[in-house]
Amino acid sequence: RAKACCLFGNLCRRSPAFYQPARARGLLPLLASCCADLQPAVRKFAAFAAGNAAYHSHALYPLLEPCVAALTLSTGDADPKTRANAIGALGNLVRNSAELAPALASADVVHALLGAVDELKSARDADQGALVEGRIALFSLGNLAAHAVGRSALVGARAMRLVEPLTTHTDALLARHAARLCARLA
Repeated sequence: RAKACCLFGNLCRRSPAFYQPARARGLLPLLASCCADLQPAVRKFAAFAAGNAAYHSHALYPLLEPCVAALTLSTGDADPKTRANAIGALGNLVRNSAELAPALASADVVHALLGAVDELKSARDADQGALVEGRIALFSLGNLAAHAVGRSALVGARAMRLVEPLTTHTDALLARHAARLCARLA
């Protein structure tokens, strides 16, 4: 299952050409169950595949909605790569349209992603994992903030308080993602 999810993710990585065949063959419901699998490797690669299946267009969003709850849970996974994949996948689910923004807001994705950003405060300067997850979370939150439902959830969660100080972070990419999010919330 892990290898199948990895293959699926790689087939979707560079182009949306595999989206229609994946839909036609009923692979998306299987992917949703893999996002909640008991095996850590399956969850890691399922999150990777879900993110790539949402990256290029919103064509598969309706079929990816069942992944939202499991991906939200995976933002707290013990494995850093699974967390990063899930955080990125959630951002991709609102990258191309607002179609899934209500589902993400209902699943409390905002608090899950803000949790990854909050980890930056307690992380040591050398903690690259927290930095990478923070960058991805800020970018994903910025995607969510592009839509009214997402902005509303972020304002309700008082995200500005947490994010604004990061606009001057020493990591340029993290600071840029924080500034993008703040601009969308302003």
